[in-house]
Amino acid sequence: MSEDTQHEEEASRGILILICSVLAVLLLSLSSSFVYGAEVGCIEVYDGKSIDEAAASQLRPAGFRPVAGMCKRAYIRGTITRGDYEKVRALYRASHPLLSVFALASEGGSVAEAMQIGNLFRNYLISANAPNRINDEPGFLTGTVDKPVCVGPECVCASACALIWFGAVDRFGVIGLHRPRIDDPDFKGMPPADAAKLYRQVLDQMERYLAGMEAPRPLIDAMLETASSSIRWIKYDRDGLSRPPSYAEWADASCGSVSDTEFSRGADLSIRKYVNNQTLTNSDELFLAKFVEHGRCNLCLRFGAVERMPLP
Repeated sequence: MSEDTQHEEEASRGILILICSVLAVLLLSLSSSFVYGAEVGCIEVYDGKSIDEAAASQLRPAGFRPVAGMCKRAYIRGTITRGDYEKVRALYRASHPLLSVFALASEGGSVAEAMQIGNLFRNYLISANAPNRINDEPGFLTGTVDKPVCVGPECVCASACALIWFGAVDRFGVIGLHRPRIDDPDFKGMPPADAAKLYRQVLDQMERYLAGMEAPRPLIDAMLETASSSIRWIKYDRDGLSRPPSYAEWADASCGSVSDTEFSRGADLSIRKYVNNQTLTNSDELFLAKFVEHGRCNLCLRFGAVERMPLP
C-alpha cells in the first residue's frame, strides 16, 4: 500500500468516525444549548377511595385494582434530554397499569429519548394530550382545574415532543413539526458531501420512526419541507391523527366506529350535560348514551389489554 493510499484511508476513517460521533450527539440533543432535562411528574394521584367492583371488573377483568398513591395522569414538561426516558419509564412502572395519559409540553430536545418514550407509549397504549392553540396563537394545556400544565407562548409540543406524541394511541391537541437542526460545530466544519450524508442519516432515522408509528406519508413529507427555523402546526382532528390506523381498526372491530363529526357532537353534548348542566333533547340524550357506551367499550378493551402486559 502506498503512503498516499494509506493517508486517504486514514482520512476516510476519520471522517466516518466524525460523522458517527456527530450523529450520536445530535440524536441525544437537537441543540447543544439544551442542558436541563424535562420535568416528569403526576397530575392526578389515585386517592384510594373505594371503587364500584362491577365497573372495575369490566375495565380490568384480570383483577388489577389500584392502590392509593398510584398515578392516573402524568406530564412531561420542558426540554427533553438524555435520561428523560428513564424518568418516564420509572413513573410508569410505579403506576402500571393505571397510568394511561400523559400531557406533553416541550419545545423539543433529544430525538433518541423522544423516540424511546414514543415507543413506550405505543407498547402500553398510552394517550397523549398536547397544548391547544387557537388561531395559531399560544394556548394552554389542562392539568388540574387550578393548576394547568402550561399556559402562554412556551406552551407547545414541537419538534422532538411531536415524536413522543405520535407514539400515543389516542392523541389530542396541536403539535409543531420541522426538520431537525444540527448546532454541533463539527457539523458546520464538514465538507458539504459529508454533511449531507450525516444529515440524511438523521432524517432516515426519524422517517423510519414516524413510518413505524403510522404517520401519514404526506405529513412526513411536510416535516421534511419545513425548515428548522420555521414550524408547521398540525391539529389532531383537522389532520385525522387522533389514532394510528392499526389501533383504530383493532378497537373499532370490537366497539364500532365513530366519525370525526360524531365524536365532536358527542364531546359537545358531554360538556353541555355534565359540565354546564344543560337539559338535552331526547334525540341528543339517545346519541350521548350511545357515545358514552362507545367510549366505555374502548376503555375496557384498552385497559384489559394493558393489564395483562408485563412491566417495561
